[in-house]
Amino acid sequence: MTQTTRARRLGHKHSMSGLFVFLLIGAYMVFSLLLVLIGVQAYKGVVDRTDVNSQVRTTVSYVANKVRAADGMVLLKEEQGLTVLTIRDDYDEDAYETRIYFNKDESGQGALYEQVAAADEPFDPDLGELVSRVHAFSMTQNGYLLELSMTTAAGERHWLHLRFRTEKPIFTT
Repeated sequence: MTQTTRARRLGHKHSMSGLFVFLLIGAYMVFSLLLVLIGVQAYKGVVDRTDVNSQVRTTVSYVANKVRAADGMVLLKEEQGLTVLTIRDDYDEDAYETRIYFNKDESGQGALYEQVAAADEPFDPDLGELVSRVHAFSMTQNGYLLELSMTTAAGERHWLHLRFRTEKPIFTT
């Protein structure tokens, strides 16, 4: 075998091993990119689910804590076609009401609102402050049991049942 033939064969082997290394590094890069993309989608799903759970917990806990803090001074009533959870607070000689209600805005999106006013002021749903955006929220009272029900935009329903320590509200309207 001549010197030139041997050099050609060695050069051919080196070019094949170089191509193999290049393909191996390329495959590693492609699979690494796929792994990152899968991880991003999984992370996005976890973050979205955490946001929904946080909204549900925050909204229901807010109303539940308001009710628990004012046990006996809570009344569920209908005003202007809305179910209003009315919590009465007496300060010195004056009586105030915290009114919590679900309403839909002009765009059709639902939200939970809160209005604090003197007890003798009429209810005006336009004066409420936004508590949380929710798809649907309902409150029902059966004796000393208050049921809060919330529906997320994804259609998931969440319930919370609260039992009053006193069976009947102390105040009535």
